[in-house]
Amino acid sequence: MNVNHEKLNNMGLGSFFKNLFGGSQEKASEIKSDLNEAGKRMADEAKEVSENIQQKAAEIFDEAKESADNLSGKVKETWNDLKSEVNQEADEAEAQTENLKEEVAQNTEEIRHGTSSTIAKLDEEIDEVTEKLKNRKDNIEEDLND
Repeated sequence: MNVNHEKLNNMGLGSFFKNLFGGSQEKASEIKSDLNEAGKRMADEAKEVSENIQQKAAEIFDEAKESADNLSGKVKETWNDLKSEVNQEADEAEAQTENLKEEVAQNTEEIRHGTSSTIAKLDEEIDEVTEKLKNRKDNIEEDLND
């Protein structure tokens, strides 16, 4: 079948298929871009939360240490007992802070990994859909040319 492309363009079919398939590629790229941006925002937000938690833990530790120093000057007869207790609490606070930092780092990494995996899967799916649409377009063009 001999197809007059000028006639097809006058009928609007040529632009219809061009818009149909061109639009799907644009949409796929837009979705891919949106997902990448969302993943980056999630990672940034997780990092910010982690930093805030670390900062707060450091402030609490500093406040506990400062309180211990003030008590030592006021209560000289019980200094050794208080010092031992404060040091123990400081060590526990430091250990808890380290545990918290490790948990936040692990959670942040899990979020990054999960986001990366999701984006990779979506990339694959978008590529598959794009390829299918390209194949359909090619088939339609072949049918029109026949």
